[in-house]
Amino acid sequence: MKLELILKQKKKTTDAEDSISNSTIFDKISTNLCSKDSYKTHIGLGNKSKIPAQIKIKKTYSCEYCNETFTRRNNLGRHLKYCIKKKKYDDENELKKELDNKNKEVEIKNKEIEYYKETVEHYKEEIEYYRNLVTTAGGIIKKSMNTLSYVVNNYNEAPKIKELEGSEMKLLENNKQKLIDWIIYNHNHKILHKYLGDFIIKVYKKEKPSEQSIWNTDSSRLTYIIKDLINNKSSKWKIDKKGIKTKKFLINPLLNHIKTMLDDNQKILLGMVEKSKGLDIQSILDKVKSIIDIKSSIEDNILCDDILRYITPHFYFDKNKIQKIEYLKTKYKK
Repeated sequence: MKLELILKQKKKTTDAEDSISNSTIFDKISTNLCSKDSYKTHIGLGNKSKIPAQIKIKKTYSCEYCNETFTRRNNLGRHLKYCIKKKKYDDENELKKELDNKNKEVEIKNKEIEYYKETVEHYKEEIEYYRNLVTTAGGIIKKSMNTLSYVVNNYNEAPKIKELEGSEMKLLENNKQKLIDWIIYNHNHKILHKYLGDFIIKVYKKEKPSEQSIWNTDSSRLTYIIKDLINNKSSKWKIDKKGIKTKKFLINPLLNHIKTMLDDNQKILLGMVEKSKGLDIQSILDKVKSIIDIKSSIEDNILCDDILRYITPHFYFDKNKIQKIEYLKTKYKK
């Protein structure tokens, strides 16, 4: 019995101690929780309503001319309309622009004066040149006019000049490939202008002067007279200075025909190169190079000018020689 009472008393004591211990732990936890909340509040995480507002910095606007400051942009805008230093700055800039423009005008005027001086000097030299030309070339001009007059009076029934036709070009060589080979050969030997010039002479130079429609009157200046078409029904002898129409009728049609043939042949040769499959193609490439050179001389009028200079002496009108030939023909007819 006593033992039971002692055990019950001890249990009560133990329960009381446990209760006190649990209460103490709970108080500590509560205290810690309160402390954490206080810490959050301290560092600004607790009550958001207590965050201090940010301080606003007012923006200012300064005048770049007088450094006066304004709190609003529109105030600065109004100020700039009346700023004395800005007005002075603008006036100085305007004055500088005017001075620059005046300097440029003076420079242009000086260049114009220099140009006119050079022009006047140039015309003085030209006047002197033509004065000497008229003095020294008077005889040549007179001779050309005399030749024209003689041809008009004696060969007015000569046929009008015609452009070289395709049928006549076949006289060079009927076989196209042979003709191209001949052209390349003569080009490589630097006598292509002679080869083509001889052909033109063969077509246009006639045994009877009355059947010839082109004559040269001045070899050095390449002056010709040609029987040119006036309208569809009549023709007239005209002076052709520098052989411009002579090129048009005699030389350019031939060269255009040759260039077309060379274009076609070049395509064929390039096709052969593609199909050669590594075989020796040097001879083909040499031909292609020659063709390109010939075409270039045609396009640059180099070959045309060379042919004109070559044929000129062959068409020269020698009045005395022609008169002797005609006299002998008349004499033998009798």
